[in-house]
Amino acid sequence: RAAGGCGMTAVAPWIAALLLVCAAGLAWSAATTDSVTVDEPAHVVAGYASLVTGDFRLSPDHPPLARWLLALPLLEQSGPWPAVETEAWQRGDIFALGRDFFETPNEGEQRILKSRAVAICFLLALLSAVAWIAREFHGLPGALLATTLVAFDPGFLAHGHLATIDVPFSLAIISVLACAHRWLERPTPGRLALLALGFATLTLVKLSWVLVV
Repeated sequence: RAAGGCGMTAVAPWIAALLLVCAAGLAWSAATTDSVTVDEPAHVVAGYASLVTGDFRLSPDHPPLARWLLALPLLEQSGPWPAVETEAWQRGDIFALGRDFFETPNEGEQRILKSRAVAICFLLALLSAVAWIAREFHGLPGALLATTLVAFDPGFLAHGHLATIDVPFSLAIISVLACAHRWLERPTPGRLALLALGFATLTLVKLSWVLVV
């Protein structure tokens, strides 16, 4: 048993790394071949516009944190945007502004790929969080099984490469639940601070965070 346990401990990091590589490869392959979905421009443009203008008029139905992170790689682009004097900006037409931002030949494809690269980082962070939590409860075999299920889950394969806030929200939820479990297991000021930070982050990702309470 000891030898078997040592063998599992030695090989588990390599299996986990292979799962992350497979997930990243599948996600990047989809990111470079799938066309832009209807809500990606809305999320990215809302994040970009609030970053460069400080104005949150575009789609205030979602908090800004995940959108900011998705839009961060686009801050290096040249030229002012959005033009605040346009009619679309005045009426807060996020879909019109999104089409204008992403339908530019070549540049639009590069922009969406940059934001999708951030989305894939969220997916890999989620897989890492699942592995860590599953190991806490079920050891290395449980961690590898759970990570495999998430890495090849059709839902995450479909959404993990898209510049939307679904995967960031899943990551925030599982992180808060993990912090809550640790705090309830042994309440300390440090663990309470982590739980508070997790909830603060969660509230900045999606308004439906109240369901987690």
